[in-house]
Amino acid sequence: MSRIIYTLTALALTTSLLSACSGGASSDGGIEGTGAPVAARGEISGFGSVFVNGVEYETDSADIVIDSVSGYSEGALKVGMVVLIEGALDASETTGDARRVSFEQTLFGPITQVSYADDYNAEISVLGQTALIPDSAVFENLNFSDLATGQVVAISGLTNATGVVATRIEKMADAYSDGEQVAVNAFIQSVDSPNRTFVIGDLSVDYSMADLQGFSDGQPEVGQYVRVNGRFFEDTGVIAAKVKLKARGDMSASGVRLEYEGIITDFASQQSFYLSGQPVNAAGAKFRRGQKQDLADGVRIEAEGPIDADGVLQAQTITFKKANDIHVEATVDSVSEADKQVVVLGVAFSINELTAFDDRSEAHQPYFGLDDIRSGDKLSIRAASGVTPLTATRIERLRADDAVTVEGPVTAISGKVLTILGISVDISDASGSQNGLKVGAFVEIVGDLTGVQSVKAQRVKVKNNN
Repeated sequence: MSRIIYTLTALALTTSLLSACSGGASSDGGIEGTGAPVAARGEISGFGSVFVNGVEYETDSADIVIDSVSGYSEGALKVGMVVLIEGALDASETTGDARRVSFEQTLFGPITQVSYADDYNAEISVLGQTALIPDSAVFENLNFSDLATGQVVAISGLTNATGVVATRIEKMADAYSDGEQVAVNAFIQSVDSPNRTFVIGDLSVDYSMADLQGFSDGQPEVGQYVRVNGRFFEDTGVIAAKVKLKARGDMSASGVRLEYEGIITDFASQQSFYLSGQPVNAAGAKFRRGQKQDLADGVRIEAEGPIDADGVLQAQTITFKKANDIHVEATVDSVSEADKQVVVLGVAFSINELTAFDDRSEAHQPYFGLDDIRSGDKLSIRAASGVTPLTATRIERLRADDAVTVEGPVTAISGKVLTILGISVDISDASGSQNGLKVGAFVEIVGDLTGVQSVKAQRVKVKNNN
């Protein structure tokens, strides 16, 4: 079963969103809401308020809830976390006032299997669930190439037909000990009621001593989507402390506008598909950064529109979220707030409302944004090919060093010199296999800057871009 359902209960949404209808300015003179209720689910892209799906939400009066516990500060939220924001949206639909921000780790536990599907994606198993880890995810305390069995990880992401696609993965420990706390969201595949156990993936869950929440019949059933918190034992599985039924509530009564980011599953037509568990009808939608014929299973999009009486999102706008297959790490040549542009290695990257910012330099500035970038800063910039103008999807400020990384499509080859993103790259002394190197191939280069738009490669890798 691929329709993974999220907790967006009518009671919680109606209570918090109707209270948001009064709008009003924030106490510091910041964002002013008009009172139009909104529920926004998506990946956090920045702070200084919280940015989700290109909208800046003021959080001064918001209740921040993490794993069902209220009272957290905004500092507990991180770039890459997938959150649900309930609040009010202003008339321009670019700012809003959050009344509640909710976050829940999709998976928390030890890695039991790692395989690299290609040069861009790894697949790992955590608590019997499959997680796809793209190299463009936000990594904390580890790198894409460092994933290993035994590591304890916390994963936030978007569900697809087979599990979850990570937007953020954080290593919590290098090794796991039997009996430590874990958490998992998953479908129940079988139930042994007499012994009070059920199976999710290949994981056995003992719920004999668990606090069961939300089960109308008092017991878990096959096909239900649940949240399990408990302790994991390698030989026996999870001893659950709490099992909570997760069900998408009917939001139509609250008149909610939903802004929902997810991955398409169960695609039947433009009028009928699921978006990470949310049914969507896009028959009347306008399309951004793509066309209606691009809708298909596995495609990541954001859908915006009202919920109808049957709980279906009647999409008015669909925005395609393309893969970040361009990556540059180097120092800034110039930056322009007026033009919303950063130039690195002579390559101009445009900035828009969806660009995510994260400061991983020594400064660790929590509210890092375009206005904090200076010439000479070391940045990591990711973007999607085929988008004009070339637009940064995520910018990270890094600790200063001299290494340069360039990843993108080869547009010309002259002897041992490649052209990538207009950058001249000399690979004559580079290590690494050059099998498959040709115009159009995606190549990753690590080397040294030798000019404004020229690099001497130390390593070259032709990437699998199928």
